[in-house]
Amino acid sequence: MFWLTIHTALMIFAAYVIGCIFGCIARLYSSQMAAAPAGAAAFTPAPPPQPARPAAVKPARPEPAASAEIGGDSEDLSDEEAEARLAALSESATNEERADAVGRRPAGLDGPRNGVVDDLKRVRGIGKVNEEKLNDLGVYHFDQIAGWSKAEARWVGTFLAFPGRIEREDWIGQAGTLAAGGTTEFAARVDDGDVPSSQD
Repeated sequence: MFWLTIHTALMIFAAYVIGCIFGCIARLYSSQMAAAPAGAAAFTPAPPPQPARPAAVKPARPEPAASAEIGGDSEDLSDEEAEARLAALSESATNEERADAVGRRPAGLDGPRNGVVDDLKRVRGIGKVNEEKLNDLGVYHFDQIAGWSKAEARWVGTFLAFPGRIEREDWIGQAGTLAAGGTTEFAARVDDGDVPSSQD
């Protein structure tokens, strides 16, 4: 009985010591695991560098077809500058290319308003041929001509192969009067049939 008691006491003691050892190991392991995420975060390697994206390249603006130096605003273009631009163009340049070099094409209409055209021949300087060319450009009404800017008038005059004619004959002023319901001395003559070139 005595030895049984001693043996039992030793077993309990051994179990206690082994439990303490395993408990210490378990505590040490769990404390290291708890600290691991913070340490891992501190030493997380930086993400690999992304390759540099190429800078967006804007497509080059097409060069004018003609060889004239086009710089500057065509609205502020002097007559001398316009002549210099035209002189710099190739002899094979079309009327439209010549007009583009010195002015700005006016906006045209797809067709006459309400299907009715104004008689543009009532403007001094516009005959049957020029009226047809203006209609081809989408110009059907006096108020369109009256609204042209200097650059647009220069474009049309150059396109029609009569540079400066619009300004000299004051198409814009005449058209403004006619668009407002007035008349001019020339328009009255056309209305009376006294201008053969303006008759249909």
